[in-house]
Amino acid sequence: MKKEFILLALQPEANLRRLFGRYGISAACGYKWLRAYREKGFAGLEPKSRRPHAHPDQTRAPMEREILRLRDQHPASDHQI
Repeated sequence: MKKEFILLALQPEANLRRLFGRYGISAACGYKWLRAYREKGFAGLEPKSRRPHAHPDQTRAPMEREILRLRDQHPASDHQI
């Protein structure tokens, strides 16, 4: 759908407002797609991961290993570690 929209929107006679309505998208969304296409081509239209790049509060690896080691030593424990 995005690729088809872009190909039509790039036509010199394209009426963008009509295309937005035809594809059921807002003007902000349509312009965002066009900007992404102009910056990165069709690759810019692919879904982007929403996963954070960094996790500043993530438990450090040595602590995580210790927690897992304790859990393995006491598998039937009802107590929290």
